[in-house]
Amino acid sequence: MKRLNLAGRRIVVTRPRAQNRELVRFLRNSSAKVIECPTILIKPLFNAPRLRKILTRLKIFSRESGNPHPLYNWIIFLSANGVKYFSKAIRGLEAVSRQIPVCVVGPATKEAAEKKGFNVGKMGTEYNARSLVRSLGKVSGQRILLPRVKGGPVEVVRKLKKRGAQVDEVYVYETVPAPRPPERVKIQLLKGVDAIIFSSPSTVRNFCRFFKPGEKRKIFGNCWSLSIGPSTTGALKNKNISRIIQAREATHRGIAESLQRLFRRQ
Repeated sequence: MKRLNLAGRRIVVTRPRAQNRELVRFLRNSSAKVIECPTILIKPLFNAPRLRKILTRLKIFSRESGNPHPLYNWIIFLSANGVKYFSKAIRGLEAVSRQIPVCVVGPATKEAAEKKGFNVGKMGTEYNARSLVRSLGKVSGQRILLPRVKGGPVEVVRKLKKRGAQVDEVYVYETVPAPRPPERVKIQLLKGVDAIIFSSPSTVRNFCRFFKPGEKRKIFGNCWSLSIGPSTTGALKNKNISRIIQAREATHRGIAESLQRLFRRQ
């Protein structure tokens, strides 16, 4: 596989450090200068009443041997975090959950689900709700479990219900604002960077919260914002940020390739 070249490019990553490691490594292996500026923290919601209700259902179903009817026709994952925190929540119930086919939003989520042993049967070809729902085909009368982030976009749920599905939406984690970046990181950003990578609408909102209006204009006026999907692109536009590119694929290589193509055109 051809090695990418981002030599000398100053790239900002905004996800939590624990989730940034592989992306940071990939960018540095592509010779980029990486600046880490985490904007969100991940908080599990394992004690949420609705999640506990779903887990009780799974426990009861696991004791009913020979039941010909599945508890759910599909589990949908919209992110690798959804996979991670749902997997933690269902410890001890993995066998029954992994009998249910899974639909995922893209290759990074697919990889995370397969690593956890889930049976991935469908994947959206594009990173949006329409593509994901279309990949499922007919869903009228089907029961679908959607473990996800609290406060995330609701378009998938709306589209599934419109097509006649019964959706159990359950929050397994939420994002909360990270502390403001150290002064040295702020200075680096104000000196100028080539691109900032945003992985969700919450990373956009919280990054903007860190800076005064004049500082934001200076930062975004001289760099590109890379979005990993339509909802993140929408969040950037809502903040009046115009220099936006959207990754063709929400993987580490897809992000780096999008940046490389952009810089080649300049």
